[in-house]
Amino acid sequence: MTDQNQLDALIARIQQQRATMDRDTIRQRFLAAGAPQQLVDQALEQVYGSAPIAAATTSGPPTFESVSVDRIRAYLEQHKQTYTQEALRDRLIQDGHNPQAVDLAIAQAYGFQVSHTAAPPETNRTRFILTIVGVFLFNYIVWAILIALTINESAAGFWAVPVLLILEGVAAAVLRGRDRALARGLAWGIGLTVLPLVTLALLFGICLAILGGLY
Repeated sequence: MTDQNQLDALIARIQQQRATMDRDTIRQRFLAAGAPQQLVDQALEQVYGSAPIAAATTSGPPTFESVSVDRIRAYLEQHKQTYTQEALRDRLIQDGHNPQAVDLAIAQAYGFQVSHTAAPPETNRTRFILTIVGVFLFNYIVWAILIALTINESAAGFWAVPVLLILEGVAAAVLRGRDRALARGLAWGIGLTVLPLVTLALLFGICLAILGGLY
């Protein structure tokens, strides 16, 4: 077999193995198997370096063969202004890197918690809906109790309404940066609580205006 044929065979085998092994491991295996060092290095250079990779990387981030978190982070820092986080993560995992190492490097490079620690979208949606329903029911139950207890002092029960809404609004503002789903649920619950009251007030005003016009 000529040197060119050996080189082509090495390139083909490296391209098959690069998804599961890093560059250094592939090199050591071929050298241990007796492949000429010059041909191995030349094949690795072609696969990881210039011509064969250039066409594959024109539409996405360049490949990266290191499994070191520090080097993955350096790779992310180098390319995060050009490619999206998702594209870079997909490229690294496609090249055979440990997803946990990639996520850790992403957390360090982008300055936030590792994405897999966040609550799933479905969980956040459920908490959001339950918070709305809970706030809505809580407000009307509390108001009913206060009005029943202060039936002879209706003003006290009336003023409890805006005070409770203000407290809930403050809680939503405080939680906005900590628990977005809960904060949004509080805000929507306040809105749905106020909506029937505003609607009744408008209808009452319209009725008064109509009655006033009749007499």
